[in-house]
Amino acid sequence: MEGLRAAADTARRILETDHPFVAKRIHTDGHAIFLEAREVTGDPALYDLTSDNFAILDVLVDPFIATIEYEEDQPRRWTPDQRFPRILVDPRRAFGRPIETETGAPVEALFDAWKAEQGNADKVAAWFGTDREGIDQAVYYTLDIGGRGRSAAAT
Repeated sequence: MEGLRAAADTARRILETDHPFVAKRIHTDGHAIFLEAREVTGDPALYDLTSDNFAILDVLVDPFIATIEYEEDQPRRWTPDQRFPRILVDPRRAFGRPIETETGAPVEALFDAWKAEQGNADKVAAWFGTDREGIDQAVYYTLDIGGRGRSAAAT
């Protein structure tokens, strides 16, 4: 958390804004936070706000940028993992928590219901008005990204 605060403080100072993480020039690879910058040569580069180093722009940004939808230069929707295209983050829905796109249900709620029903995805899908694929994506996204661990699938 300390690294995140330091990165936010640095980004606020450089970008001269109170909300630096909504800027289109801010990127992440899931571990570090980068600011898109221009080196003295004019070439694009990424400045790692968490480690105070530069990184290779093309390697990190292109895959990430492809997952964000912008409206008028502001990020509006993000598909955090291309393997789960029905999982979306939209700050205007579910308070910015990941949701399943067909229903708008928070992924966490779908996962918790799936766990409570001992893995019966069809039953949970019927409750939430979606299909098994929506539940499967929510479950696998949570197990993979959410840090609850793969052993949860066995419970």
